[in-house]
Amino acid sequence: MAVLDPFDYVSEGAWDDLLAAIAAEPALASARDENGLSLLLMSLYHRRADVAAAIEFHLPAFDIFEATALGRTEDVARHLDEGADLTARTPDGFTALHLAAFFDRPDAAEKLPEGGADPIASARNPSRVQPIHSAVAGGSAEVVDLLVAANADLDAPQMGGWTALHAACKNGLEEISRALISAGADPLCTADDGKTPSDMLQSGVDSAAYGLGSD
Repeated sequence: MAVLDPFDYVSEGAWDDLLAAIAAEPALASARDENGLSLLLMSLYHRRADVAAAIEFHLPAFDIFEATALGRTEDVARHLDEGADLTARTPDGFTALHLAAFFDRPDAAEKLPEGGADPIASARNPSRVQPIHSAVAGGSAEVVDLLVAANADLDAPQMGGWTALHAACKNGLEEISRALISAGADPLCTADDGKTPSDMLQSGVDSAAYGLGSD
């Protein structure tokens, strides 16, 4: 089998072929795209745990971003002990704390702010998400609680002016919505289109279940 650039397999959605290519040429596990984004992170972004596991097996070491996204707690701790720069970004603009939040890695999400990670760092890309937005996107109630304790900005707007509460309501995350409101998130804040978190709820949903009061 002719081996392509591994990111060509990703763009084509040819995940089985990518697995076969990695098995045939394990060095591909260390591949990075033209911007420096690792094949491992790309696989995790696409929620291909099987591919990420194959890549993880062949990698000799993991940077702070990969270790965090995988939940490799010992590697994260080692990076912190070695003075990792927690203001550093992935090539697509995220901090390690963003990744801990998005991939539901509460152990890392707890350690990183203690090591100096900024809980209100905005992604350096058009999404403008902060870690609290990433935690909601990942559906991680535990990481949301940790970020609240770390003084996350609960009403920070991401792209479109959506807050974490808007996203929790849109995604049907009742527990997270209640936790955000309990912590002080503004239930009446408006996005760029003027919609409030309540406007994000599916038709017929009981807003009281989200901590928004009765309809």
